[in-house]
Amino acid sequence: MTAANAPAATSRTHLARTKHGNAVGYSTPKGAIHRLRQQEAAARHGLGGGGEAAFDTLVNPRLLKSRGRASILPTPACAENQRPGHAAPYSLGRRLFALSRVEIIGRIRPALHCPARRPRRNRHPNTNQEDFMRTLISLIGLILIGTSAQAEVQSKAVAYDDDGTALTGYLYWDDATSAKRPGILVVHEWWGLNDYAKQRARMLAALGYVAFAADMYGGDRVTKDPKQASEWMQEVTVDPELWRQRAAAGLAQLKASALVLPDKTAAIGYCFGGGTVLQMAYGNADVKGVVSFHGSLPAAPEESKGKIGPKLLVLHGQADSFVAPDVVANFQTKLEEAGANWEMDIYGGVRHSFTNPKVGEYGIENLKYDAQANARSWERMQGFLDELFQD
Repeated sequence: MTAANAPAATSRTHLARTKHGNAVGYSTPKGAIHRLRQQEAAARHGLGGGGEAAFDTLVNPRLLKSRGRASILPTPACAENQRPGHAAPYSLGRRLFALSRVEIIGRIRPALHCPARRPRRNRHPNTNQEDFMRTLISLIGLILIGTSAQAEVQSKAVAYDDDGTALTGYLYWDDATSAKRPGILVVHEWWGLNDYAKQRARMLAALGYVAFAADMYGGDRVTKDPKQASEWMQEVTVDPELWRQRAAAGLAQLKASALVLPDKTAAIGYCFGGGTVLQMAYGNADVKGVVSFHGSLPAAPEESKGKIGPKLLVLHGQADSFVAPDVVANFQTKLEEAGANWEMDIYGGVRHSFTNPKVGEYGIENLKYDAQANARSWERMQGFLDELFQD
């Protein structure tokens, strides 16, 4: 439908369809002429960017929804805004002719070299907001990645002594935060304070704790010889009071760290270390709980009845020939008699040192790594520690 066919006296807005099938409105010719004259008057007075030919006319369909009528908007008639097949600039007569044909342009073509061009109005008001949110999320992600890349587990050697015996432990913490956090004492196997014990301390630090790998022998003594390891171990275990005292010296170093919440500590140990943390519990050490991994399972003494404050988690391999079934039974009986809060997880068919992937290097038949028992015991320890420190 064209303006030439429309009734001249009509005052309502007519509808036409673009090539995309969208219904739009346009003003009557009389109203349009009035608008064009206003636009050219503005141009002559320098308000529109110049001259009679300074304006092209486009229908703005978006205003149809809010006003019920299409609006004739001025746009500079530079080369980028020329309609295909038409020369610019348009004369007044040609613009009226174009208006009568109601040639609808669906979008304003960009005018890269036309600074006077009216900025295009956003057809989708939420687009800018969505773009902003995507950019913000990306920036936050980059900041987090940068922070995580810089933050890492730190460690330092700590020299201390126990009744004249020089000892060297290692403190581990994640420097992603300077806030105080629970502390975990780690006690090594009978081989001495080797890389395995240090690695477990590092793993605990990665979980968000401060960990201290204690030295139970002194003099940086580490071995792979079972006979030598047994001798060093017996030097400590021969006297239960000395045994607990040596462990307490390591615990004191942990609590002395400015990063540790002194009222939220625990102790874990492996093999000889597992027996060590059990002795700490029997002596009512100032820790929330202890975890023994394939420990030696010393029985609770009579004097510890009703005095075992820390909670106990014991993780044991059923096929560990170092600990006979009657020793296990006596261990459980004595804990019950002492009124201890204890739990024992036994892994069927699993031997001694099941948490150490390199235990086969020692050439001992009863020592065998078990991936499933290792994973399950580590997960159970984490749940246990969560329970200890939840309040």
